[in-house]
Amino acid sequence: MKRDVLRRVRGEIERAASSELDWVTLATSVSDAIRRVVPFERACWHPVDPGTFLFTGGLGQNIVCSGPWLAEYEYMVEDVNKWSMLALTGQRAGSLSEATHGDLMRSARTRSSAKLGLPIGDELRVSLVVDGTCWAAAGFLRDAGSPWFTQDEVRFLASLSPVIAEGFRKAVLVSTVTEDASGVPGVVVLDGGGNMESISPSAEQWLGDLLEFPAPSSLHEVRVIQAMSAHARANASPCGSGLASRARVQTRSGRWLLVYATPLSGGGEGRVAVIVQPGGPARRRPARHPGLRTVRA
Repeated sequence: MKRDVLRRVRGEIERAASSELDWVTLATSVSDAIRRVVPFERACWHPVDPGTFLFTGGLGQNIVCSGPWLAEYEYMVEDVNKWSMLALTGQRAGSLSEATHGDLMRSARTRSSAKLGLPIGDELRVSLVVDGTCWAAAGFLRDAGSPWFTQDEVRFLASLSPVIAEGFRKAVLVSTVTEDASGVPGVVVLDGGGNMESISPSAEQWLGDLLEFPAPSSLHEVRVIQAMSAHARANASPCGSGLASRARVQTRSGRWLLVYATPLSGGGEGRVAVIVQPGGPARRRPARHPGLRTVRA
């Protein structure tokens, strides 16, 4: 990659990140810039709760990722290049081809994608971390048959991690809507397979306002809810992370919600209740994740 081109692209991304854009506009702008030096066919972006790594939104570019599938393979199934591990280890970015030593089918995600008939090849994942806190995750995918991501491309994306993360931090913390604690909390109950058993009218209202693009085909597909329920089920096991299944989520209208999940006893193994309620100003400050190291670009 030519250094002058890389400098121009990096400068463009730095300007976008400092412009206090909403996260969807920021992710779209950054994707367009990255594509000029690191080609890819598909991409996904997910802001995450800084305290728990749980997804609080989603933007798919030329890809539609099922909420239940994404939650299962990020929070429950063992695999390489988990976004949380890229953040915790300080690696920040990694390619699937390198993590699997050239055998992409060693990845559970790849095997599942192949069964679904998706033409996915190599994948480059980036955890967006600044000042020791993870604010978002991004994945760039090449179709089967395309060249794999190079080490130079991985290093370039890793160097952009704190820059883009700062843009997400600004997008998350800047809200144009005055918050209050009014509104009725909503409840969603899911079975052990992540299928929705019941939902309250207020939960339907809150979930319909979440920032997920493209919009889920049904409430069952809402990525935030599936992430919460999968995390709560995984956390109930002896090998659970111990982190609370809780996240602060911003809506299309700019309002903040507090979403949290808890396992239920009785009525079937793995049942989870997800509670959605308005989040007042006191809950806007995100919790810093323990053990996260600061990026040194």
